[in-house]
Amino acid sequence: MLNFKEFVLNEAAPGKGTQLETIKLNLAKSFDDIKTAKMSKKPGDVNSEVLSINTQAAIYAKISTLLKSLAVEMKKPVTADKTKPSTNTLY
Repeated sequence: MLNFKEFVLNEAAPGKGTQLETIKLNLAKSFDDIKTAKMSKKPGDVNSEVLSINTQAAIYAKISTLLKSLAVEMKKPVTADKTKPSTNTLY
């Protein structure tokens, strides 16, 4: 069973900050995946090198899309109304 604090955290709508963090985490994971793909090639094995290169190319395409998404999210204005007091205060 969830306590009140966990319930409030789970019910919170994802905002700009969480979207930015998600994109940044996906970027970091993608860069880690590139390192893994580079390490997967075996010296002298052409097939593993080709597979490594194809895997890296796919990841770089994903990174390009993520970077563009990050730029768009960073340009979005913060729409939260800062003048209203929050009714969901945790003590």
